[in-house]
Amino acid sequence: MIDTAILWAAIARLADQAPLDQARVEEVLGLELLEIRRNATTRFLEGDGLLLVEGPEISVDLRLRVDEGSTGWLLVLTLNEPCIRHTQVREHYPDLIVAETPRGRSPEEQTVFSTPQAWGQLAFGFRVASPDWLASVILQPT
Repeated sequence: MIDTAILWAAIARLADQAPLDQARVEEVLGLELLEIRRNATTRFLEGDGLLLVEGPEISVDLRLRVDEGSTGWLLVLTLNEPCIRHTQVREHYPDLIVAETPRGRSPEEQTVFSTPQAWGQLAFGFRVASPDWLASVILQPT
């Protein structure tokens, strides 16, 4: 059985650190994020290599607003293979509600369940192709 305590601890620490920036995310996850592109409003940073013990690699996608004085951000953690069931997520977050449903265009689309936080929404995505397995964790401010 995979020890998922690392992921749950990381989610809790990230939520406690909000609003997030590059340094906070790198510190909590213990990996370097590289800027892959930038446009007039957003920096796009990515990192790979966060591992669950004997588990899948987790990809990190952090988006930061570049407007002067802005603290806008979005963080997505993508699990590269199934290891956490929907029931396990509900054990940690029993008040999840459906926030987004697939539109029927792809088996990669996700049903997203979210729970409100003081800083925004903590959400969990489950792909149509494997609806019982966690595919992504999203931290999004309001």
